[in-house]
Amino acid sequence: MQFIRFLGEDFRKEFLELLSKETVDKEIRLEAVRYFRKYPYEPVRALLQRFLQYHEYLDWEYAAVAAQALESYPGPDTVDCLKEGLKAVNWYVRLNSAETLIMGLKIPKKDLFDVYNGRDRYAREILNYVTEKIEIKGQEMELRETDV
Repeated sequence: MQFIRFLGEDFRKEFLELLSKETVDKEIRLEAVRYFRKYPYEPVRALLQRFLQYHEYLDWEYAAVAAQALESYPGPDTVDCLKEGLKAVNWYVRLNSAETLIMGLKIPKKDLFDVYNGRDRYAREILNYVTEKIEIKGQEMELRETDV
């Protein structure tokens, strides 16, 4: 499956079929989600969003990987879905949702106002964590450039 992912986008319909069947092995379905991150396919958008919206009822891995894949499906519906992902019980789902919002979709802080001022402390903290992580990496890059 990983080999196919590097071949190209010609396998979208086959991967959608694998992803849609709950009887398919979990690792194959997760690899299909990763495929659709690299090769966006509009019919998959709703399925990826469902993985994230129903994260409490599914294996957390589906929600976590779907949160990453949604960076290839920009739009207000995706942003709303990722904001819901910030409220997940699982830390990786929250982290991936935050990283996709901030680094993947590049949503400005002002558009996340409702999360920063909302009641969910964990959603706020994960956004702050990702933002600080980006700032620290930026500072490290500046230090490397001055050391040269």
